[in-house]
Amino acid sequence: MPEKSPLTVRWNKLVLKAIQLTRTSPPLAARCLAMAHTAMYDAWSVYQPNAISITTARYIKHHDDCGDDDMPRAISYAAFAVCTHLFWLALPPEHRNIFRKLMEESDYDPDDRSVDTVSPQGIGNLVARLLIEYRSGDGANEQGIFHHAAPLADYTGYVPKNPPLPAPVKNVNYWQPQTGADGKPQTFLLPHWPLVKPFALHYAWEFRPTAPYNTKDNPVEFRKQVEEVYNISQALNPMQKAIAEYWADGAGTVTPPGHWCEIAQYLADTHCKDYSESDSVKLFFALCNALLDASIACWDAKRKYNSVRPITAIREFLRKRDWNPYIPTPPFAEHTSGHSTFSRASAVILKNFTGSDEFGAAGVLEKGSSVIEPGKPLEDIQLTPWKTFTAAAEEAGMSRIYGGIHFRKGNEDGQRMGEQVGARVWEKVQFYFNDK
Repeated sequence: MPEKSPLTVRWNKLVLKAIQLTRTSPPLAARCLAMAHTAMYDAWSVYQPNAISITTARYIKHHDDCGDDDMPRAISYAAFAVCTHLFWLALPPEHRNIFRKLMEESDYDPDDRSVDTVSPQGIGNLVARLLIEYRSGDGANEQGIFHHAAPLADYTGYVPKNPPLPAPVKNVNYWQPQTGADGKPQTFLLPHWPLVKPFALHYAWEFRPTAPYNTKDNPVEFRKQVEEVYNISQALNPMQKAIAEYWADGAGTVTPPGHWCEIAQYLADTHCKDYSESDSVKLFFALCNALLDASIACWDAKRKYNSVRPITAIREFLRKRDWNPYIPTPPFAEHTSGHSTFSRASAVILKNFTGSDEFGAAGVLEKGSSVIEPGKPLEDIQLTPWKTFTAAAEEAGMSRIYGGIHFRKGNEDGQRMGEQVGARVWEKVQFYFNDK
């Protein structure tokens, strides 16, 4: 690894730290990452003769006598303003200065709020302000998510078809909220997310997959998928458990978007001699907007089909009342898999950006790091090296089957949809890059 990561990578690491500290959910994490890196991209675009901006920063161009530090300075001011807007109130008080520290380490004044485009800090601040305004009415209900109780975030009136446990299931084809040890039932996470404005998709349901199997239309396939998850769960080996847990928490980043950003960090760091700061700006701009669109497309399917999780299907359909998945069941419907959609969209971006699907890295579940089985594993478990980005995405999808929280069709349809989302985003960013 290089002694000093590219500036864009350092900002990305801080955003992931904020996501971890605030326990930000995967869809919202994707939006935060997209906003931060779009702001950095827009600030960067001012200094490029051909690049096109998302905001009206396209009408601002740098002066011919700009210094070597001007572009990095503009990027940092844009990132700082957006990240402060997104996270400051939600961060624990002792961590609210994490963004200021990077500014101060770079010898930038974090209290400079100028929007005079004669200066790079003015450009960065203006770009951030424009982007925050651009996203303020995008349907995410940012204030409701960050600063109020979770149910206030939804403005669509979602009501689950099944009452929460321990009430009996009314229809085994639909999601049933689980009830925690504290007696509180789950609330569907962000059911309004399909209404968020995407980056490249024409609309949330553009690549919506076919319906999941159900007991009425596909009784044989439904039984097979339920039995498959149950049988796999009964025979999990240490490697499968490691895969399930490694991908569940994204190596400590809480979300699958965070995990794929870490993979991009690895690429930027290991290719630092070949990648300029501009390359890193473009890489994370493309990746994070693909993550945003993947979240919107995936949550559209989850909301549309409102499908049953394995925990309910196995207990009700197979009468295995005491069965529990290896990974705790998340508070939203099954179809499709978020890990599969996020991961395959990311793999498409990384494959196109690097010019090859070849990867060659591998994950490690460290000794004693298990959250599911404290004290395990007894020694480091190295996952099988991912020969390609696609292979990493496929393993991420399978991890949710090992974890007992997704069916095979949910994984396969998520992979397919992620491929389509990634291709659409890659096509769109070529327009903005406008490479000549």
